[in-house]
Amino acid sequence: MQHRSLFRELLGPCLLLAATLLTLHHSPRMVQALAGQAVNAGCHQGGHQGHHKAEGQS
Repeated sequence: MQHRSLFRELLGPCLLLAATLLTLHHSPRMVQALAGQAVNAGCHQGGHQGHHKAEGQS
């Protein structure tokens, strides 16, 4: 009986994850938006201010 309740508790998040992944798979605009935000988040972290100058010089 304890296994059944654990299964039921995990079923909801697994279904939500599956629905989210299917939505992303069928929505290229959403994938591009998330990718753009990921790049922006990585570029604007502290400590990488001289990075862009080094790219132009090589």
